[in-house]
Amino acid sequence: MENAILYVFLLAALIQAIFYLLVFTPILLPQNKVKNKNNANLSNSEVIPLSVIICAKNEKENLLNHLPQILSQDYPNFEVIVVDDGSNDGTSQLLIGLQEKHAVLKVFTLEPAKR
Repeated sequence: MENAILYVFLLAALIQAIFYLLVFTPILLPQNKVKNKNNANLSNSEVIPLSVIICAKNEKENLLNHLPQILSQDYPNFEVIVVDDGSNDGTSQLLIGLQEKHAVLKVFTLEPAKR
């Protein structure tokens, strides 16, 4: 009787181990490898286009620190839209300079509302 309980326990543990390997291992794999493998055979027209929209008002320092990393991503079909909400700290000049270097960057400048 004791051996039967042991065999049932071992069988249940084996089933759980197989289930864990089949279900959870793909989730634990690094996402970069899965993404690159899936996108490797696709052309730019088959990849879903991606738009990154950033709203900024007086965010020159943050844009200077983070926007180059966003613009240098390796996704094949993307655009970055920055909406400048009437900044007065030099954000507009920074965005114009970056827009000349990166074709994927689109800048929209809003004028402050007159009261």
